[in-house]
Amino acid sequence: MEEVLENQVLKALCERSEINNMKSFFERERLIEYIEDNAMSKARKRADYKEKTKLIQEIMKKNPKLRAFIEDEEIEELSKEEVEKLLEISTIQSEISNIENEEIFKLGIKNGIEL
Repeated sequence: MEEVLENQVLKALCERSEINNMKSFFERERLIEYIEDNAMSKARKRADYKEKTKLIQEIMKKNPKLRAFIEDEEIEELSKEEVEKLLEISTIQSEISNIENEEIFKLGIKNGIEL
């Protein structure tokens, strides 16, 4: 009898845990959507963000091997100039990431103040 009760309790706890995991999953998904809809859209509207993404596109347009490497993961031997441009793209991508993080931070501060 105790074993049956113990199994029922364990089953209930597992079901509850699965429900909580599902809730947590959907909350994370909503959070990601919220950040995408608010912070990321603001970042993409910023002049410095647009400038940096345009610069990356220009570099890749002039360097097809880099485009193939970055977008298609095609590995080819790169010249010294291409490696320097790859490093430049990496630096610019880091700057873009900083802009995105700044907007996410601002969104968090704004929501914190509203609480």
